Amino acid sequence: MKPIELMVAPNGDVRSVYDDSRLQVFEGLKGNMTVQRASNVEWETVEDTSGWSVRAAHDPELALRAILEDGGYHRVVSKVGDVLLYSTREAALEAEQDHFWELLPP
Repeated sequence: MKPIELMVAPNGDVRSVYDDSRLQVFEGLKGNMTVQRASNVEWETVEDTSGWSVRAAHDPELALRAILEDGGYHRVVSKVGDVLLYSTREAALEAEQDHFWELLPP
């Protein structure tokens, strides 16, 4: 099992990647628990190319994109650049996990 990564805000709010297998841990946290989607992994077509994209749930323009910087392409969470499309849902979910904290609403 992967370690649980938590982010605790000054007001006491706790953020983490949700996983059904960890429900008991999350329920053990005192207070009210609400679950909010951080991002959407969906099949879409962008400029005649289809694949799995990763977009922030709170702002669909904010997505995993490729930008050209320092002579190479880099994967970033941004509103500019080419939307990255993955050939498998699993690859998109893996990329989503890598950028989870950046996809959350402010």
